[in-house]
Amino acid sequence: MGGLLNWNTKKHGLTPQKLKLLVYSYAVFNGIPVPPIWVRNKRAGKDWFNSFLKRNKRLSIRKPEATCQARAAALNRAIMNKFYDQWLSNMKSTNSVFNTDETNNTTVVQPGKIIAQKGTHQAYQMSSQERGVNLTMLPFREKLFGGVFVFPRKKVSEKMKHLPEGFIALAHSSGWMNVENFLIALKHFHSQVKSTKENPILLFLNNHSTL
Repeated sequence: MGGLLNWNTKKHGLTPQKLKLLVYSYAVFNGIPVPPIWVRNKRAGKDWFNSFLKRNKRLSIRKPEATCQARAAALNRAIMNKFYDQWLSNMKSTNSVFNTDETNNTTVVQPGKIIAQKGTHQAYQMSSQERGVNLTMLPFREKLFGGVFVFPRKKVSEKMKHLPEGFIALAHSSGWMNVENFLIALKHFHSQVKSTKENPILLFLNNHSTL
Protein backbone atom coordinates (compact mmCIF):
# COMPACT_ATOMS: atom_id res chain seq x y z
CA MET A 1 0.00 0.00 0.00
CA GLY A 2 2.87 2.35 0.77
CA GLY A 3 4.08 2.10 -2.81
CA LEU A 4 0.65 3.05 -4.19
CA LEU A 5 0.47 6.12 -1.95
CA ASN A 6 4.02 7.06 -2.86
CA TRP A 7 3.30 6.82 -6.61
CA ASN A 8 0.17 8.90 -6.18
CA THR A 9 2.18 11.57 -4.35
CA LYS A 10 4.53 11.67 -7.34
CA LYS A 11 1.56 12.14 -9.74
CA HIS A 12 1.89 8.61 -11.16
CA GLY A 13 -1.09 6.92 -9.53
CA LEU A 14 -2.02 3.46 -10.80
CA THR A 15 -5.40 2.62 -12.29
CA PRO A 16 -7.14 -0.56 -11.04
CA GLN A 17 -6.27 -2.32 -14.30
CA LYS A 18 -2.58 -1.42 -14.07
CA LEU A 19 -2.45 -2.55 -10.45
CA LYS A 20 -3.96 -5.92 -11.42
CA LEU A 21 -1.37 -6.29 -14.19
CA LEU A 22 1.43 -5.38 -11.79
CA VAL A 23 0.27 -7.84 -9.12
CA TYR A 24 -0.04 -10.67 -11.65
CA SER A 25 3.41 -9.92 -13.14
CA TYR A 26 4.95 -9.83 -9.66
CA ALA A 27 3.39 -13.19 -8.76
CA VAL A 28 4.54 -14.86 -11.99
CA PHE A 29 8.04 -13.37 -11.72
CA ASN A 30 8.44 -14.70 -8.15
CA GLY A 31 6.83 -18.09 -8.80
CA ILE A 32 3.82 -17.43 -6.57
CA PRO A 33 0.82 -19.68 -7.42
CA VAL A 34 -2.16 -17.77 -8.83
CA PRO A 35 -5.77 -18.76 -9.68
CA PRO A 36 -6.39 -20.11 -13.21
CA ILE A 37 -8.54 -17.08 -14.09
CA TRP A 38 -5.53 -14.83 -13.41
CA VAL A 39 -3.51 -16.85 -15.92
CA ARG A 40 -6.26 -16.64 -18.54
CA ASN A 41 -6.70 -12.87 -18.17
CA LYS A 42 -3.01 -12.09 -17.50
CA ARG A 43 -3.98 -9.99 -14.49
CA ALA A 44 -5.29 -10.25 -10.92
CA GLY A 45 -9.01 -10.82 -10.49
CA LYS A 46 -11.81 -8.50 -9.45
CA ASP A 47 -12.35 -10.41 -6.18
CA TRP A 48 -8.71 -9.87 -5.21
CA PHE A 49 -8.96 -6.15 -5.98
CA ASN A 50 -12.14 -5.70 -3.90
CA SER A 51 -10.55 -7.58 -0.99
CA PHE A 52 -7.42 -5.44 -1.33
CA LEU A 53 -9.47 -2.25 -0.98
CA LYS A 54 -11.32 -3.64 2.05
CA ARG A 55 -8.02 -4.50 3.75
CA ASN A 56 -6.55 -1.07 3.04
CA LYS A 57 -9.12 1.47 4.22
CA ARG A 58 -6.86 4.41 3.31
CA LEU A 59 -7.23 3.62 -0.39
CA SER A 60 -10.14 4.51 -2.65
CA ILE A 61 -10.81 4.87 -6.37
CA ARG A 62 -10.81 8.53 -7.35
CA LYS A 63 -10.79 10.47 -10.60
CA PRO A 64 -7.41 12.25 -10.94
CA GLU A 65 -6.92 15.83 -12.04
CA ALA A 66 -6.21 16.54 -15.69
CA THR A 67 -2.53 16.09 -16.53
CA CYS A 68 -1.86 19.75 -17.28
CA GLN A 69 -3.38 20.86 -13.95
CA ALA A 70 -1.54 18.21 -11.97
CA ARG A 71 1.75 19.12 -13.63
CA ALA A 72 1.26 22.81 -12.92
CA ALA A 73 0.56 22.10 -9.25
CA ALA A 74 3.42 19.61 -8.84
CA LEU A 75 6.24 21.40 -10.63
CA ASN A 76 7.45 23.98 -8.15
CA ARG A 77 10.74 24.94 -6.52
CA ALA A 78 10.20 22.82 -3.38
CA ILE A 79 9.47 19.68 -5.40
CA MET A 80 12.44 20.24 -7.71
CA ASN A 81 14.78 20.87 -4.76
CA LYS A 82 13.59 17.64 -3.12
CA PHE A 83 14.24 15.72 -6.35
CA TYR A 84 17.79 17.06 -6.70
CA ASP A 85 18.55 16.48 -3.01
CA GLN A 86 17.55 12.83 -3.36
CA TRP A 87 19.47 12.51 -6.61
CA LEU A 88 22.67 14.02 -5.19
CA SER A 89 22.51 11.82 -2.10
CA ASN A 90 22.19 8.61 -4.15
CA MET A 91 23.93 9.22 -7.47
CA LYS A 92 27.72 9.42 -7.58
CA SER A 93 27.96 11.01 -11.04
CA THR A 94 25.92 12.07 -14.05
CA ASN A 95 27.23 8.96 -15.83
CA SER A 96 24.66 7.01 -13.81
CA VAL A 97 21.67 8.80 -15.37
CA PHE A 98 19.85 7.20 -18.32
CA ASN A 99 16.77 7.94 -20.38
CA THR A 100 14.54 5.63 -22.39
CA ASP A 101 11.48 6.21 -24.54
CA GLU A 102 9.76 3.89 -26.97
CA THR A 103 9.05 4.79 -30.57
CA ASN A 104 6.95 3.01 -33.16
CA ASN A 105 8.20 2.49 -36.70
CA THR A 106 5.76 1.59 -39.45
CA THR A 107 6.91 -0.78 -42.19
CA VAL A 108 5.43 1.51 -44.87
CA VAL A 109 7.37 4.68 -45.64
CA GLN A 110 5.25 7.82 -45.86
CA PRO A 111 5.68 9.26 -49.39
CA GLY A 112 7.06 12.76 -49.80
CA LYS A 113 5.60 15.51 -51.97
CA ILE A 114 5.52 14.84 -55.72
CA ILE A 115 4.92 16.89 -58.84
CA ALA A 116 1.38 16.43 -60.16
CA GLN A 117 -0.95 18.09 -62.67
CA LYS A 118 -2.82 21.16 -61.52
CA GLY A 119 -6.57 20.78 -61.18
CA THR A 120 -6.49 17.10 -60.25
CA HIS A 121 -7.93 16.09 -56.89
CA GLN A 122 -5.68 13.13 -56.12
CA ALA A 123 -2.00 12.38 -56.42
CA TYR A 124 -0.63 8.91 -55.73
CA GLN A 125 2.73 7.39 -54.93
CA MET A 126 3.35 3.65 -55.18
CA SER A 127 4.11 1.90 -51.89
CA SER A 128 4.53 -1.71 -50.83
CA GLN A 129 1.14 -1.45 -49.09
CA GLU A 130 -1.21 1.30 -47.95
CA ARG A 131 -1.18 0.47 -44.25
CA GLY A 132 1.96 -0.57 -42.45
CA VAL A 133 2.74 -2.94 -39.62
CA ASN A 134 3.99 -1.43 -36.38
CA LEU A 135 7.47 -2.18 -35.03
CA THR A 136 8.38 -0.82 -31.59
CA MET A 137 11.89 0.19 -30.54
CA LEU A 138 12.88 0.94 -26.94
CA PRO A 139 16.40 2.48 -26.87
CA PHE A 140 18.48 3.08 -23.74
CA ARG A 141 20.08 6.42 -24.44
CA GLU A 142 22.96 8.54 -23.14
CA LYS A 143 25.65 5.85 -23.36
CA LEU A 144 24.65 3.79 -26.38
CA PHE A 145 23.62 0.76 -24.35
CA GLY A 146 21.40 -0.48 -27.15
CA GLY A 147 17.83 -1.46 -26.39
CA VAL A 148 15.15 -3.78 -27.75
CA PHE A 149 13.07 -4.20 -30.90
CA VAL A 150 9.55 -5.61 -30.56
CA PHE A 151 8.61 -7.35 -33.81
CA PRO A 152 4.96 -8.02 -34.78
CA ARG A 153 5.38 -11.79 -34.56
CA LYS A 154 4.54 -14.55 -32.10
CA LYS A 155 8.11 -15.85 -31.95
CA VAL A 156 11.56 -14.43 -32.63
CA SER A 157 13.21 -15.89 -35.73
CA GLU A 158 16.92 -16.02 -36.57
CA LYS A 159 16.50 -13.21 -39.12
CA MET A 160 15.33 -10.86 -36.36
CA LYS A 161 18.53 -11.36 -34.36
CA HIS A 162 20.78 -9.49 -36.81
CA LEU A 163 20.47 -6.14 -35.04
CA PRO A 164 22.78 -3.24 -34.14
CA GLU A 165 25.17 -3.96 -31.28
CA GLY A 166 23.51 -3.90 -27.88
CA PHE A 167 19.97 -4.53 -29.17
CA ILE A 168 17.93 -7.70 -28.70
CA ALA A 169 14.84 -8.91 -30.55
CA LEU A 170 11.50 -9.53 -28.84
CA ALA A 171 8.16 -10.58 -30.30
CA HIS A 172 4.51 -9.67 -29.71
CA SER A 173 1.57 -10.18 -32.05
CA SER A 174 0.73 -6.46 -32.06
CA GLY A 175 4.29 -5.17 -32.38
CA TRP A 176 3.78 -3.15 -29.18
CA MET A 177 5.53 -3.40 -25.83
CA ASN A 178 3.81 -5.44 -23.09
CA VAL A 179 4.53 -6.29 -19.46
CA GLU A 180 6.48 -9.50 -20.09
CA ASN A 181 8.70 -7.96 -22.78
CA PHE A 182 9.28 -4.84 -20.69
CA LEU A 183 10.67 -6.98 -17.85
CA ILE A 184 13.00 -8.66 -20.35
CA ALA A 185 14.07 -5.22 -21.60
CA LEU A 186 14.89 -4.07 -18.05
CA LYS A 187 16.93 -7.23 -17.41
CA HIS A 188 18.80 -6.63 -20.67
CA PHE A 189 19.52 -3.04 -19.62
CA HIS A 190 20.69 -4.18 -16.19
CA SER A 191 23.04 -6.74 -17.74
CA GLN A 192 24.79 -3.91 -19.58
CA VAL A 193 24.96 -1.19 -16.91
CA LYS A 194 25.56 -3.72 -14.08
CA SER A 195 23.97 -1.52 -11.43
CA THR A 196 24.08 -2.57 -7.76
CA LYS A 197 22.89 -1.22 -4.42
CA GLU A 198 26.34 0.28 -3.97
CA ASN A 199 26.37 1.74 -7.50
CA PRO A 200 22.76 2.65 -8.38
CA ILE A 201 21.59 4.22 -11.62
CA LEU A 202 18.69 6.54 -12.42
CA LEU A 203 16.50 5.54 -15.38
CA PHE A 204 13.89 7.99 -16.68
CA LEU A 205 10.71 6.54 -18.20
CA ASN A 206 7.68 8.22 -19.73
CA ASN A 207 4.42 7.72 -17.84
CA HIS A 208 2.58 5.91 -20.63
CA SER A 209 1.82 2.36 -21.67
CA THR A 210 1.18 0.42 -24.87
CA LEU A 211 -0.34 -2.61 -23.13
